[in-house]
Amino acid sequence: MKKVSFKLLLLILTIIMSVTMLFTPAVFAEEQEGNIYTDSLVEFAQPKTKIVGDIMLSTVADNQKALEDIKADKDFMPANVIVYVNKELKLTDKKGEGEFSDINELFNILDLKATPTFYIQNEETAEALGNYLKDNNIIDANVISSSPELVLKIREKHKILRGAIDYTQTEIDTSKKENLLAVREEANKNKARIVMLSEKIANRETVTYFTDRQMTVWVMGSAESTSEVSAVSMALSGAHGIVSSDPKNVYNTIMKYINKKTFIRSYQTIGHMGVPSLKPENTLEGAIEAYKNGADMVEMDIYMTKDGVIVLNHDNELLKYDENIKIESSNYDDIKSLNFKGHEGIHIPTLEQYFKEFKGKDVILVIEIKSGNSAIVPALKALLDKYDFYDQSYVITFNGSQLINMMKHIPEVPTGYLTAAKYSESGALKELLTNVGNFNASYNPRYLAEYDAEYIRDTMFRGVTTRPWTIDDKPTFFSAIKDGHAAVTTNYCQWTADMIEEIFFNDIDVSKCYPGSEIQLSISQKTHKREISKVNEHVVYKIIGDSDVAEIKGSTLTFNKAGSVTVVAEYSQIVDGVSTFMSKPLEITVYENAEEAGKNAPAVPKDNNSGLMFIILLAVGIIVAAAVIVTVIIIKKKKTEAK
Repeated sequence: MKKVSFKLLLLILTIIMSVTMLFTPAVFAEEQEGNIYTDSLVEFAQPKTKIVGDIMLSTVADNQKALEDIKADKDFMPANVIVYVNKELKLTDKKGEGEFSDINELFNILDLKATPTFYIQNEETAEALGNYLKDNNIIDANVISSSPELVLKIREKHKILRGAIDYTQTEIDTSKKENLLAVREEANKNKARIVMLSEKIANRETVTYFTDRQMTVWVMGSAESTSEVSAVSMALSGAHGIVSSDPKNVYNTIMKYINKKTFIRSYQTIGHMGVPSLKPENTLEGAIEAYKNGADMVEMDIYMTKDGVIVLNHDNELLKYDENIKIESSNYDDIKSLNFKGHEGIHIPTLEQYFKEFKGKDVILVIEIKSGNSAIVPALKALLDKYDFYDQSYVITFNGSQLINMMKHIPEVPTGYLTAAKYSESGALKELLTNVGNFNASYNPRYLAEYDAEYIRDTMFRGVTTRPWTIDDKPTFFSAIKDGHAAVTTNYCQWTADMIEEIFFNDIDVSKCYPGSEIQLSISQKTHKREISKVNEHVVYKIIGDSDVAEIKGSTLTFNKAGSVTVVAEYSQIVDGVSTFMSKPLEITVYENAEEAGKNAPAVPKDNNSGLMFIILLAVGIIVAAAVIVTVIIIKKKKTEAK
């Protein structure tokens, strides 16, 4: 009996070992391979829009049905999906409860067609998720939280991830610039270049503030906002992305109303070292000329003298000045009186002079740290503090150690990673994401033809904005702009001086907003050289949504009944090709009758003509009286003399 048992046991062991040997390689291979996102990049399935640079559409999957809906829709996949996770890496609802799936199922459903964005709500989750993503080499994903320190924690663990901070539940008075600056500074300090704003505050002015200052903006639609008006308003805010409960509907609405290649966010023209085509480079005179000629940003190169003064010049050697001496081995007094060759009276400027000149003006200074001296970063901070110039500053450099110094000493100021390298085609995006991730930077490469609209879409959808340098061929320059680059550097900023920056509605006559009445719509344009003028023709006006409150013909808006109606304007400027712009939406209230409309019309300023007329008449009276008095005196004098 024992022998039989032993033989039986031996047979069972043999079978087990055989089965184990048969399946172990497959299991081992699966463990080594990881999930489909391991060391892989997403190829976005989201269909393209006609927005210049495009716009990323996202949804939130906080329950099983939402996840299944994404899987079931074979015709549409948003570019980004936000999920809430817990420390067990299970997907949950927004409260961190109600587990319904796990991280691996999410990866399988998205199938490398959309980026996953993981919402973190506590330190335990940040630790567990950070370890998982790093151990599995997940490189194409985002992390988001309303707690900036949690984003920092996971970004420091796995630097290639992109960080986003959720400000949708934060009360922000957007009318005060210092509040917006505080958001930008907090985001940068915590290694997040993406900010998510609520639909309520994400108007064009607020979004433009952030995008002009090197931030990527997502706008979160409210749960109720699935209307066409809401979708168009969010798109025309200029945001890089929209988060919605129904991204397919948002896409269809955008395609319905934005049916030409259209700018929804203004590009920036960077005056390279000022405007060298008109004035000497890296001089205060050149910077002022660049500002006058439409530069939205003025770039300069900085070094520091031996006695700690930050000055501007392209190289350490003063090759273009009277004496060819080195900045960093000289005191400021040794070089301050040198003349730019051929320009008597134009001297090497200090960064402090730039801060004094441009403080409070509508321009951002792009400060390129050319020096390898680590002491220049604390010196720069001292100047930023002295002149409170954080709002108007952006720092770029080729020097990786200086980018690290910036994160250490001035983490609230955004930086740009400068490079002249041309990455291999297969690894370009991975290398880019690695570098900008390590430095929490935007991307400032030497311009290449490969940096086209497709490339911009790929990077912008990942929260990375690109500002190439230096394009001095006019057709190439405008081609780069129309591809969707956030900003383009050139020695010829005057090329865009008269180009449109934005269009906007002129004031309407509210007193005529009642049934049976009509008003004339009109717009104005603002150019890059900051001039505003009315646009009188070739404007297309559109009513957003299926409204029967009003109807439009040309520029005439006729009111049918009380309610509200939303309109937008579209205008194409034909300068060096066609550039189409759209206004932000204008919501018009239509009152019950003329009396109600009149009551709600802005108060008409008091007619000062009567006051002016009184002053004129008084002055004339005084003059006449004086003349009479003088005449009487003269007559009396003559009579006296005659006697």
